Amino acid sequence: MDCSHVYSRRHKAIRWCGGGVVSNAKALCTACHRWWHENPLDAGLWYENLVGEANVTLLREKRNQIAKISKEEEKLIAKHYREQLKILQERRNNGETGLLTFESYQ
Repeated sequence: MDCSHVYSRRHKAIRWCGGGVVSNAKALCTACHRWWHENPLDAGLWYENLVGEANVTLLREKRNQIAKISKEEEKLIAKHYREQLKILQERRNNGETGLLTFESYQ
């Protein structure tokens, strides 16, 4: 599984925003992640159809906020998402299919 972002990771206010409906980060298989980046217009439409225009607007508004994150906090965030990835992988291994959500750090 890969961590894919709707908006670039350079937008620190939403770089680690994931898990819920208003999510910048999503777990995709490698093939889907590749498709996402190779087809940005289609991917954007797919995402908007999945979560709705209002949620895309909320994510866009969050993206425009300024965030300062220390190196120490980045380490905590990385640890949190490594733990979330393990949970997602266990759920898939146990046969769970479809869209899986995870606990966002934010």
